[in-house]
Amino acid sequence: MRRGLFVIEFAALILAGFPLTVGAVPVALTPGSGVFQQTQNSPCVIGNPSCNNPAGFLFTTLPVNPTSPQVTTSPTYSVDQIRALLNGSNSFFIGVDVSQAQGQGPYALNSFTVNVGGTDAFQFAGPQDFNSAGNGFSDFVLMTVDLTPFAGAASVVFTVNFSNDTGAREQFFLVSTDTPPAPVPEPTTLVLLGSALAGLGFVRRRYAKRDGSDSRPGPAAAPASGRRLG
Repeated sequence: MRRGLFVIEFAALILAGFPLTVGAVPVALTPGSGVFQQTQNSPCVIGNPSCNNPAGFLFTTLPVNPTSPQVTTSPTYSVDQIRALLNGSNSFFIGVDVSQAQGQGPYALNSFTVNVGGTDAFQFAGPQDFNSAGNGFSDFVLMTVDLTPFAGAASVVFTVNFSNDTGAREQFFLVSTDTPPAPVPEPTTLVLLGSALAGLGFVRRRYAKRDGSDSRPGPAAAPASGRRLG
């Protein structure tokens, strides 16, 4: 009996000193979860030069002509750095703004990984195809990453793997779970609005031209022939 208790206690000591490695928590890809805008409060970790980040929060710029597949890793952050960025929040989404050239086939997101403290803690496993021209708003969202159980000094690194990128460079940015979705006009609304503005400009130019022709003075009357004035 005592021997059995000794074996159990010894095994417990081993497990306490060498914690078991668990698999990465799956991150769900959710196209219909709301639209978020890339801003200083939702900074890029991987993206293009147009990313709007706060001072000191760096990101990795994607190459102009990526390979296929392309694997890109973010700078190394700390858990505390991300918590401060999110105003103390531990959980966030990853907004993805895809910018694919028209008629070139879909963009394929193969995987996205969040490594915390040297271990792949969160992961999306694709591939998943998308078509979008890019507009500074998320086309889909990877959710949810929760840093609650991690020490503040632990490192955080983001890695994306994608294929068939034929358009402008994408943006992968952090969105606090406390951030409300952004109101974005539907594409058809934008087309109608643009058409209305163009028509209004045409009408204004037409009326301006007509009013200008009516206000021009007529030709001066010629003096009667054969008469001298004065």
